[in-house]
Amino acid sequence: MIGYIETPHLPENAVKDIIIGKKYRKLLEKPLEKYNINAMWLPDNPYVDRRLSGHTDLSAVHLGKNRLAAAEYLLNCEQFNNLELISLNNQMSSEYPHDAVYNICVAGSYLIVNEKTADPSLLKYFQNKKLISCKQGYSKCSVCVVDEGSIITADKGIAVKA
Repeated sequence: MIGYIETPHLPENAVKDIIIGKKYRKLLEKPLEKYNINAMWLPDNPYVDRRLSGHTDLSAVHLGKNRLAAAEYLLNCEQFNNLELISLNNQMSSEYPHDAVYNICVAGSYLIVNEKTADPSLLKYFQNKKLISCKQGYSKCSVCVVDEGSIITADKGIAVKA
């Protein structure tokens, strides 16, 4: 049975189920199995540049618990039957910033986001978070959430704002 993380990126127990791009299956399937981690392999995103099509954070964002805001192409994927998928009906394309509409970073009680690139309807799900506005449209791609009050980033703008 799948357990759900209450707050995105901050599991309270060992992670047993993840969503990851199918593009990385050959490379990661065996190592994940070694640690008893079940992967739900996300199909490539047809709306973004082919080189980025396996990046989960360009296709979906975890809203907490079993809720996932997801690109339209994911709405009928059987492997996500246990999730409440929310479509934002945005206009994704391979051109930046239209490929970064789901690319927001939830870090505990903070939301790191470029409000010009993120889908505006997505932000309403995080009204209880303190907004850290940044210029980086790929804010989730640029951040590793460590704990409630710590992140790792190589992006100087995000580091200064955080």
